[in-house]
Amino acid sequence: DVRDPDFGKAFTDDKALRSGIRSGDHMLVEGNGGTVVLRWTEGSLDDFVAEYRTSWKPERSSWMNAGSWNRAPLAPLRDRRTSEQRAELSHWDLVNMRGDLVSRRILYGVVAMFAYGCFFYLTYHDEPASALVPLVVTLGYPIVLHLTARVMRDRAPPSSYVFELLLAFDLFQVVTSAIIFPLVILEASRLGMLLPPVGHSSSVSSPLLRQLIWCHYHNRIVELLDTMFRMSQKKFRAYGAFHVGLRLINVWSWWAAQTVGG
Repeated sequence: DVRDPDFGKAFTDDKALRSGIRSGDHMLVEGNGGTVVLRWTEGSLDDFVAEYRTSWKPERSSWMNAGSWNRAPLAPLRDRRTSEQRAELSHWDLVNMRGDLVSRRILYGVVAMFAYGCFFYLTYHDEPASALVPLVVTLGYPIVLHLTARVMRDRAPPSSYVFELLLAFDLFQVVTSAIIFPLVILEASRLGMLLPPVGHSSSVSSPLLRQLIWCHYHNRIVELLDTMFRMSQKKFRAYGAFHVGLRLINVWSWWAAQTVGG
């Protein structure tokens, strides 16, 4: 923001630079005044500031990148708090600040997710799920998030494998959900559970329907890793108690569907 008194000055906080998120000639750091976007330049700072001010319009401000000066115009920032909230909630650093994806690492992630799916499919038993698993998840999930935040607070976000594994993880969730959903609809239709869709006895079920619900229940547990991936990128304030509560309620809801409804 050219209205910032520190705009155009060299950033010399070595600790913040070591823990910043860098991609190309851009870096996102936490300075003394809040979140700061830096841009590397080898030329004169005076020339850099003059060039940027020429392209800047008073009613709009823009993020800069190596190829364009006025890409993705944003509304003027009202204050630093608005800027920090936007940086935390939009995940723009996970998309725009990431490095190049490595296909070999994506393959590793896909293989890991496939192995997970095969393991739980082969170890499935047609019996109600234990309440111990969601109980351990409920107690351990907030603790793990808290420890992750403490560990990452003064460290630079890892760049190797994180984005590739996150892509493989999201792909796994999309594909498995796309398979489970139509199969549940077809099996429920065969059992006469679609019209009406509610009010059926828990005895109305089938081995296939129970297995599908069981797989979806375990996918909701694995889905908690999504928060871990993003916390590793220092997205601390984007995930509060409300987010954690919703994720855990989702796990318990599908446990009940698999145990009581199945």
